[in-house]
Amino acid sequence: MTSLHDDEDEPLSQIDRDAFTRAIAIYRQERHGGDKHITDKIKEDGFAAAGRFAAYWCQRKRMKLAPFEFPPAWLSGIDDVDGPAFKGKVGAARLLKRLLDAGLSQFEPDPLAALNR
Repeated sequence: MTSLHDDEDEPLSQIDRDAFTRAIAIYRQERHGGDKHITDKIKEDGFAAAGRFAAYWCQRKRMKLAPFEFPPAWLSGIDDVDGPAFKGKVGAARLLKRLLDAGLSQFEPDPLAALNR
């Protein structure tokens, strides 16, 4: 499984690559100044890092998460539920498991809509 902490050198799955591409496109379209920002992020940090960033932004926005809540994009895996914000992580881990069980990426820009399709 591809996780938030994978190296740029590690190949992305096609599912994650597709999710990153869609998340970047949404970020460009919906975020004021997003086109320049994400283009610079791709140049400086690479496609995967920019994709993770855009996926995180999209998930937080679409799921209307509070600052202490975790989106699936932030987790290192479905067992990543420990730590000071564990309540937010448990819900995110459950959602991540549903995404993965459905053959979707943890970086789906709109996880709930993707699961409903």
